[in-house]
Amino acid sequence: MFFSSCHTDENIYVALAAEQGEEFSGGENTSFNFSPGAFGFAAPNLSFDERITFGVGNSFFNQNWVTAPASKNARDGLGPLFNARNCSACHF
Repeated sequence: MFFSSCHTDENIYVALAAEQGEEFSGGENTSFNFSPGAFGFAAPNLSFDERITFGVGNSFFNQNWVTAPASKNARDGLGPLFNARNCSACHF
């Protein structure tokens, strides 16, 4: 089996570099927190309303759920087959 290339000079090397303003994958929200709880913190530049939305979503993500239908109307919803009782157990 033979492989070929469009270039004849085998020594051509172009280093990868981020474009101007794209040095960090998350832009201004890039975090260097590598702890297990890193995704449990809201981005620093969120508005007050966005922080509330994040807090509500984060609580649902970490809350234990029960098999539906149940006496708890607010936090039931696990189907007949599931791996864990909360989202964060699998989706860390």
